[in-house]
Amino acid sequence: MKQLSPLGVSISVQRRVRAEDSVQSMADESPEYARKPNVLGSAHLLKLAEGPCMEEIRKFITADDWSLGKTMFIEHHRPAVIGTEITITASCLEAEGPSSAWKVDVRNEHAAILSRVWLWFKVVDSTEYEQRLREERRLLANVPVAG
Repeated sequence: MKQLSPLGVSISVQRRVRAEDSVQSMADESPEYARKPNVLGSAHLLKLAEGPCMEEIRKFITADDWSLGKTMFIEHHRPAVIGTEITITASCLEAEGPSSAWKVDVRNEHAAILSRVWLWFKVVDSTEYEQRLREERRLLANVPVAG
C-alpha cells in the first residue's frame, strides 16, 4: 500500500442538484422522507462528498486496495434546492499510513456555503477485507433467528 494523498491536496467538482438527489427520493425507505422539503438529502450529500475524496485516494493506492469510510460528520448551513449548481471542494487535511481526513465544502453558484462534510477514510487490502467479510457471513449463518 502506498502512502495516501499528501496534505493540502484539493479537488473540486461541479454539478447540478437533481431531483434524484432530493430527500423526497428516499420515500421508499420511509414515508417520512416524502414529508420533507424538496432539497438535497443528507444521504445524497454524503455520496457526493465522498466521491472526490475516494477518486483522489485512488491515485495513491494499489489496485488491490479499497478506501473505506470510517467516520462522517455533516453540517448543514443552507438548503440546496433542486436545480442549484453546486461546487464540491474536497481537501485532504491529514494523511498518515492508511488513514486520511478530509474537509468537503459544498457551495452554491454564489459561493455561499451550503454544507460542510468531514470525512475519515481508511485504506484496506481487499483480499484481507474479503476474508473478514467471509468470517462475518459465517458467523451470521450460525446465529439463530429470533422469534
